[in-house]
Amino acid sequence: MKSNKAKPKQIKAWLGSLANPPQIVLIQEHHLGELDMRNPARGVEFLQGEALWNEGIPVGRSQRTRAGTAILVNKSIAPYIVEHGILEAGRAQFISLQPPGEGTLTIINVYAPTLSTDRTQLWRKVEQVNLTGDHYILGGDLNYQEP
Repeated sequence: MKSNKAKPKQIKAWLGSLANPPQIVLIQEHHLGELDMRNPARGVEFLQGEALWNEGIPVGRSQRTRAGTAILVNKSIAPYIVEHGILEAGRAQFISLQPPGEGTLTIINVYAPTLSTDRTQLWRKVEQVNLTGDHYILGGDLNYQEP
């Protein structure tokens, strides 16, 4: 079994190794739980920006977690965050950005279940959320294969 404790360091090392790093990174299935999220030093600093975590879901009586999403925003984009939140624990979150003089861009990060009934329930929850924005981007692991 791989240790979840190494994942933030691996993500940070990978982002630091990029010659042209992205402005925003969407992460799915990080498997980090509540205890991992409590210690800010364990989080991933992304070019001194924001790391917005949606912790993983505990599995049974064990200390293991599954799922989990995160949105990492670098320091040049972070000042434009006007809203962020969790749409479903461990499965979906959003961030809304509004640069000066521009409309609002809302990014939804999803780690969808593999079972179609569970996936349908997730999409219904996402549809019911009243997000305001001029433009939307939906990204993540949708776990859907079109026939």
